[in-house]
Amino acid sequence: MAENKLQYALSCDRLRVNDEGDLIWHTLMEKAERITFEEFEDVCDLGGLLDEGETLGEYVSIDDWAGAYKVETDGEPVVFMQRAGFEFFFTHDGLPPTYVEELDPLAHEVMIDNGAGKVLLKPNDARIGGAYGFEGELEYLDHDMDCVISQCPRFRLYRDDRVVAGLRIENGVVDSMYVARDYRRQGLATELFNRAQEIYGGIEHSTSLTDDGRKFRDSFLDQPEDDRHDSYDEGPSL
Repeated sequence: MAENKLQYALSCDRLRVNDEGDLIWHTLMEKAERITFEEFEDVCDLGGLLDEGETLGEYVSIDDWAGAYKVETDGEPVVFMQRAGFEFFFTHDGLPPTYVEELDPLAHEVMIDNGAGKVLLKPNDARIGGAYGFEGELEYLDHDMDCVISQCPRFRLYRDDRVVAGLRIENGVVDSMYVARDYRRQGLATELFNRAQEIYGGIEHSTSLTDDGRKFRDSFLDQPEDDRHDSYDEGPSL
């Protein structure tokens, strides 16, 4: 055992076996901040996770978007890494984490719509799971709008200091758009699309969508502006 290093506790599938564990998982995902693998390796004893002779680089090589994260709790920190859709948690004593806080509104949006809802989250949020690649910093465009700087930028709209609408652009095409459920039917999707288009310089709606996504795109384009709402995300045509 490496002295003073965090010890491997368990994987997410073992943590989330009941409602309490699932709430702990959501709390940790919400509070986590991304760190480098160098920092992760410096504070964690990887002996309980890696095979004998295996390096961290070899372990994460199967996942281009693997990442490491740290959560500052009210006690000892929790550190975890994401790899191939799983989280692997490290704690001071190697026991399962127990840290729980009341979840923010975005956590509930992601629970409701695990795909499109992620577009509302901060850059490199653990709940995105690396699906957007490594993102840059936030740029505030106005008092009620910001942009996540990335190869595929995300624009986010605020109301009362809360992120309520977001869209992500890939190669000039909107591949994901989402409006928080209690802010729909207020024209926010239209407002965000138009304001992002002014800044980005031309955006199109995706033609490669799930059935639900096509329904939203068609309703967004065909209905009066104030009725354009809901969410869609890009996926294979069905």
